[in-house]
Amino acid sequence: MTTDLTTGGVASGWYTVAIDVFDETDGSASFNLTVGGVAVASGASFDDAGVFLNPDASRGDAAQSGNLKRLSFETPVFVDAGAIAQITGQSDGELLRIDRLLLTRVAAPNAAPGSVALDTDTVAENADGATIGALSAADPDGDDAAIVFTTGDARFEIVDGSLKLREGVTLDHETEPTVSVAVTATDAGGASTTVSLSVTVTDVNEAPSAPTLDAATVAENAPGAIIGAVAATDPEGEALAYSVDDDRFEVVGGQLKLKDGVSLDHETDETVTVTLTAADAEFETSAAIAIAVTDVNEAPTLDRGTLAETVTLAAAGGAIDLS
Repeated sequence: MTTDLTTGGVASGWYTVAIDVFDETDGSASFNLTVGGVAVASGASFDDAGVFLNPDASRGDAAQSGNLKRLSFETPVFVDAGAIAQITGQSDGELLRIDRLLLTRVAAPNAAPGSVALDTDTVAENADGATIGALSAADPDGDDAAIVFTTGDARFEIVDGSLKLREGVTLDHETEPTVSVAVTATDAGGASTTVSLSVTVTDVNEAPSAPTLDAATVAENAPGAIIGAVAATDPEGEALAYSVDDDRFEVVGGQLKLKDGVSLDHETDETVTVTLTAADAEFETSAAIAIAVTDVNEAPTLDRGTLAETVTLAAAGGAIDLS
């Protein structure tokens, strides 16, 4: 059964719905009721809770008033131009008759907020506790000012209607260039809407990582020796320039080496500490690196003054002994 309600004289507005059902055969047929596109009842039957329309509220036989019952539904529906009421059913061989469709005018139900928005949706990386932007929402019932915003994301909080990072929390562009934040808007009547807001994490130039050296030993007496490869990482992928603070060393082609003609002496310095620096166009990072100078077997040396004295004394005795 289908009925155009407004053609039947029903004014536009909100209504609750009830129907009077007459069951002639005491069967178990069910029915569905849709009003204005809203499913009011699905799989309803005469045995559902309702009010018998005979005085003693008992079930009668066929054609008796005890078989007439009013079923009421709580779901409010909005009726406007062209709104259709439609009743469909599943029959088990019984005759289930719809005697009357009743509409009761009610106040408009509280509607959940809509159009939840963030006026600024970017935040710089590494910005501790940064405020991102002001939240807004539209209340269909006209009370926008009473809307309360909340979020379940532990990294964020909402203060005075603005979405911000909690103190001590930062975001990283390289790890997460875009962050989705679930925000709930709740009106004074308790109706709520949850949306996912997208926040863009903007990139800022960051200092390179501390430089490292893949080998930290060099043999003594090795002029111009290559010690090891220097490495560091730039978060933005910029090319890095390397330098060393000790004039005996240089970085060539990404390798730390002694300058040509320069060597180290284990007996003088068993360990040499240098400071390596990695720099991008704006920032630099330094690290102290200890280099072990390894010992090598060296030929003995003679002290000329001692040798001359020994020769002179030996000659006076009539023999020369250089041992």
